[in-house]
Amino acid sequence: MTKKIGIILSLSLLVIFLGFSQSSLVERYLTAANNSYSQKEYAKAFDYINYVYGQYTSENVPQNVEILAETIYYDYLQEIREKKDTDAFAKVKEKLLEYPTLSSERVNRLVRTLNTMETQDQQWGPSVTNTNFTSKEAAEYQAKLARAQAQLEAVEKALAEAKQNNQKEKAEALLKEQELLEKERSIYSDAIIKSNQTMKSNTIMIAVIALCLIGIIVGGIVVIISVTKKSEAAVQRQQEQFEATLQMVAQLTRNQKEAVHIAQISDVYNSEFGEESHRVVASLPDVEITESEHQELKKLAAKCKEVGAKIDLYTSRKNNSKNVSEMVFKIANSLELNSYDSMLYFCAAMVYDIGFLSINSALLTSEHLTEDEKYEIRGHVNLGVDKIGFVPEKYQSVFLDAILMHHENMDGSGYPSGVNGEKIPLVARIIHVVESFIALISRRNYHGIFDKEAAIKELRARPNFYDQKIVDVLDSLV
Repeated sequence: MTKKIGIILSLSLLVIFLGFSQSSLVERYLTAANNSYSQKEYAKAFDYINYVYGQYTSENVPQNVEILAETIYYDYLQEIREKKDTDAFAKVKEKLLEYPTLSSERVNRLVRTLNTMETQDQQWGPSVTNTNFTSKEAAEYQAKLARAQAQLEAVEKALAEAKQNNQKEKAEALLKEQELLEKERSIYSDAIIKSNQTMKSNTIMIAVIALCLIGIIVGGIVVIISVTKKSEAAVQRQQEQFEATLQMVAQLTRNQKEAVHIAQISDVYNSEFGEESHRVVASLPDVEITESEHQELKKLAAKCKEVGAKIDLYTSRKNNSKNVSEMVFKIANSLELNSYDSMLYFCAAMVYDIGFLSINSALLTSEHLTEDEKYEIRGHVNLGVDKIGFVPEKYQSVFLDAILMHHENMDGSGYPSGVNGEKIPLVARIIHVVESFIALISRRNYHGIFDKEAAIKELRARPNFYDQKIVDVLDSLV
């Protein structure tokens, strides 16, 4: 017990130190892991620490990270034992194979205990009742089968060593684990065989349905061609408007009077938008902006426009980056941010969804998603972090705030970190409001089109999601 308290105190001191330094993404997740562990939210802590652990090779994992990871794994396994959570246990075992350095003696002992419980209790162990699952589900079970086979081979090797070393107790535990894994392998294998048989019998039906769909598609193409011709003029006008906004941003004045003093900015943000002045200060320009910096910002805006168009094409959301960035720029100006920050917000709002480029495009347009698919899509906020290499380092903090935090809610129910209220960066809160507004007034797979008044009403009805001060500004602009 004393040892555990010492570990928690040491980690707390580490978190305090990290809070005063320029935090990186790894440090944020390490902090989140420690906080979740302290609040006994072991599942969250498990996800966070796995991300941190994955950023290092097995040879260079910092000692503090390894200690925290082992502690989280152990207490999470204790919770799993109480809840008899088969799926969670499978994930832990998978990660232990991936990160063998975490397999301490006490962790291994607890894993063996849980394996024994699975063998003795029918509530544990895998169950496959649906043998007519989709190709994606079949692929998942193929992966589970391969994982079970790999675990079985590892157990058989360990069993042989235990017998050779005359470790009777360990050998008995490994024998039970071997039985469980052989059972898993058999269940998954049989289910996949039956599913393949069913898929063959459905081939003719699929062919008939395909012919019907071809007829529907041909008719749809005729309708689309007609609608497209009518919308070309509107698209052209929207393009011209966006180009005008880009030109206005590129020609922003460099007058010294437009650079607001840090103390004044701090006062404004403390009174209107909470205690986040440190984020704003980080993005403030020097009192004098050089010509090279001015050209750098113009070049960045042009690059963001290019990347934004790529994102829109990939996600099938026509002109989304243009519409969102223009409105974000207008709101930033209405909030009397200096021209430098307004331009950075404008640029970040064009590429905030850049992580979607690493997601299967079919998922982005699907009307029916499984929970696993929804979780995969949510991962775009983290996937986008590694895609902003084109942004100069001194501007990246604003872009990271936009990419990582634009799905955080005011009540803390958002993702990926569950940050709430004024702790959410201003740029992320603005994008969250604007993105939702644009989605409501645009035709999407999951809803019809709202008019502007109805869309604003919908945003006002959800103060737990959206910053109502920003909604007020948006209402005044539209």
